[in-house]
Amino acid sequence: MGSEPTAREAELRAEVARLQVEIAELRRVIPPDLLLDGDHTQWYLQTVQLRENERRARQIAETLQHASMALIQSLDLNQVLEALLDYLQKLVPYDSANVMLRDGWIFQVYSLRGYAQMSQQMQVRLIHFDAREHRITREILETQRSLIIRDTHGYPGWVEVASVAEVRSWMGIPIMSHGELLGIFSVNKEIPDFFTPEAVELAETLATMAAAAITNAQLYAQAQQELTERRRAEAALEAERAQLARRVEERTADLMVANAELERASRLKDEFLANMSHELRTPLNTILGRAEILAEGIYGPINQEQHEAVRSMSESGRHLLALINDILDLSKIEAGKLELQLSLVDMVTLCEASIRMVAQSALKKEIRLHSSISPQVDVIYADERRLKQILVNLLSNAVKFTPAGGQVELEVQTDPDQQSVSFTVSDTGIGIAEADMARLFQPFVQIDAGLTRQHDGTGLGLVLVQRLTEAHGGSVAVQSQEGLGSSFTVRLPWLHPQASASLDPDDLLHTLRQMGRIAADVAPVAPPQPLPPRWHILLAEDNEDNISLLLDFLPFHGYALTIARNGQEALDLARECHPDAILMDIQMPVMDGIEAIRRLRADPDPGLAHTPVIALTALAMPGDRDRCLAAGADAYIVKPLVLHDLPDQIAAVMHQS
Repeated sequence: MGSEPTAREAELRAEVARLQVEIAELRRVIPPDLLLDGDHTQWYLQTVQLRENERRARQIAETLQHASMALIQSLDLNQVLEALLDYLQKLVPYDSANVMLRDGWIFQVYSLRGYAQMSQQMQVRLIHFDAREHRITREILETQRSLIIRDTHGYPGWVEVASVAEVRSWMGIPIMSHGELLGIFSVNKEIPDFFTPEAVELAETLATMAAAAITNAQLYAQAQQELTERRRAEAALEAERAQLARRVEERTADLMVANAELERASRLKDEFLANMSHELRTPLNTILGRAEILAEGIYGPINQEQHEAVRSMSESGRHLLALINDILDLSKIEAGKLELQLSLVDMVTLCEASIRMVAQSALKKEIRLHSSISPQVDVIYADERRLKQILVNLLSNAVKFTPAGGQVELEVQTDPDQQSVSFTVSDTGIGIAEADMARLFQPFVQIDAGLTRQHDGTGLGLVLVQRLTEAHGGSVAVQSQEGLGSSFTVRLPWLHPQASASLDPDDLLHTLRQMGRIAADVAPVAPPQPLPPRWHILLAEDNEDNISLLLDFLPFHGYALTIARNGQEALDLARECHPDAILMDIQMPVMDGIEAIRRLRADPDPGLAHTPVIALTALAMPGDRDRCLAAGADAYIVKPLVLHDLPDQIAAVMHQS
């Protein structure tokens, strides 16, 4: 029973066939008489051997050249090792082989050939092992020289790889680079004493070629790994940047939403304040205007008792107006839009007016009111309305938080050394706990929720006191003990009366007029007589109470009125009657006052376009004045009106125009 020829037998048969062909060729060219000559036979055999050696040398040279080119051209480590085993097979026919690369004592098998029949356990053992536990590998590592085993049978130490099938010849070729062992060729043959010195030399030559290629491939692989890691790091960084950008975008979006909400809340607050101010100022304009007409006797003479009642009604109405202004003032202060109107203020008049504002409340609780004003203080340079606002707030709080039968005192003193005036409001009230002192000047905060149920208020009084005092360049101090009352002191800079000589004459005139008006309020007045009409006024107003009020008042001062109840009607009547001046309300139906003023200023008739216009409005928010003036109004007067001043204000605007 025959068997398949081995690879070696096939090689030998091919070699015999080739030699037979050459012998036949020689017989053809050599004369027959020479074929039996022994010398020529020897020559022939030598010639054949020489040709064989030359062919073999050419084959080896070509193989090494191809191997060198193949190894140099590739930077892939696996391709380099596969090519290495391919060309090794051409130079030294083997049955099985592998390439092991070194990392310290650890060897890793990267390429295997001819191990198909090896057990899985043995393949795992060969793929990764420690040279210190492997005698043959350790010897090559230590000597850095090739190791040839001609016959594994009887070779000490070969038992470690005895499971490799039918290995009889073995050689281990070190792969060296600059004196360092990179790895080892492990080459196996199934017949003994197979590897000749020539085979070993060829394997070592190939190993030398492979060293440079392996080094380059390893460096390239390392560079690729570093590049991959760098790209991975860059990708991670880019992802982190993208995530950070998303967070920034989300945060920015959140901030934009928050800002939009804040702007919306601020806008709603401003709209609410504007609407509240308008809705409260409109009826107050009628109340205070009627009280002023009564006080001037336009409806007939009034006695002292009636005059006091009118004054009380007027002061109460203006106190309500002051509460409205408190809220608007705080809004202005918080927006940084508060402007002080400084002038000389009479101290006695100011303090008496402030005490009168709280007298009725004190009388109901049987609280005694006292005032003490240093004779050295006659006038102070300040904003009269704001200073009165400060004192009324302090006095109102003192009365509010003082039990029935208590006492409230206003004391005004000077400190010439410090050039200051101090206003001290003290009471015998409930006092303030030390822990609550820090909360006194916080907006909309009252010290005790229980107090909120017992005492009315907005929680704005002390905040405005502090902010208005600071706006004057002053300071606020408080002393209090729970159950023993409180003392608030406002200290303001003080200019000696002699220093007032350099003040603007208009300020002095304004102050004297104000003082004269206050004095006139105290005494009964005779009914005035209406003046003959000298000027024609167009009043644009949709509120009937305000129309009636001005129809009752202005004719007594020489003004004849024509009434328009919306902006469009005002334009039509202005073109028809050409008034001397126009009093223009702002919030009106059909066409508002702002649009009416703009169209009036754009009228082709120069006389009509230059008609003096005074904006009379309950719009008192920051920016309302500028909006009216920008539309073309010559003046801006906020309701409720001070009727006593209105004729002069109209005359001044007509004179300027």
